[in-house]
Amino acid sequence: MKIYIAGAITSDPEYKKKFKDAEKDLRLRGHDVVSPIYHSGPTYKDYLIQGLAALSGCDAIYLLPDYTVSPGAQLELRLATLLGIKVLYGSLNPKLGSVDHPAHYNIPGRKECIEEMLDKYGAEKVKAFCELNVYKYRYRHTLKGGAEDLKKAAWYDKKKEEL
Repeated sequence: MKIYIAGAITSDPEYKKKFKDAEKDLRLRGHDVVSPIYHSGPTYKDYLIQGLAALSGCDAIYLLPDYTVSPGAQLELRLATLLGIKVLYGSLNPKLGSVDHPAHYNIPGRKECIEEMLDKYGAEKVKAFCELNVYKYRYRHTLKGGAEDLKKAAWYDKKKEEL
């Protein structure tokens, strides 16, 4: 699969390391990788145009955890969504999995999303949330997420039982 990496660049002086680490990880998994850190041009506009053009030829976009603070990465995500390009959420922490602890539910400096939900809404409402997610992931698995959706359904079912 050809994957484009997106994340914060201008706000992160160490951006090259995180992009190169993500690139290495994806290549080790057998993917072709397109990274915007190799684009060139005298202006921000030049970088954006090159990035959007490169993304349009990819099968997926791999969002680094800090994509939410990057206007450029947000634009890339919007284009990917419009073009039907698969969205993958990346993690810089190898302990975070795409099913059990996805990076987009782990904001640095905060509890994991489901733990904050427990604190805010209580166990009974989170149990209902889990039950509804089990239904949702089982319902859509043949149309969207396939085996990964079934794994998510199993995770929420197990979490519901734990509560």
